[in-house]
Amino acid sequence: MENQIYRLKDGNRYDLEFWIVHTNDLEPYKEIRELGISVTNKGFQLDFDVDENELKSLIKYLEESLEYIEYFNKKSRAIKEL
Repeated sequence: MENQIYRLKDGNRYDLEFWIVHTNDLEPYKEIRELGISVTNKGFQLDFDVDENELKSLIKYLEESLEYIEYFNKKSRAIKEL
């Protein structure tokens, strides 16, 4: 996990990357890991990190989104052209 990057690309418009971030708590000092996220759009880059609690919340949201998308797509029917 330490050296892996997960990338999503949309042609030349944007890149989205996820990786493990090495960081630390100060009081008391200890090394920790968080999820790093980078969004690049037309040369502008925005980086931020997600701590353990935020990551759990994000995973919950993504799981619920996946369930909804799968349910909706299963029920979806082709629309006949007029």
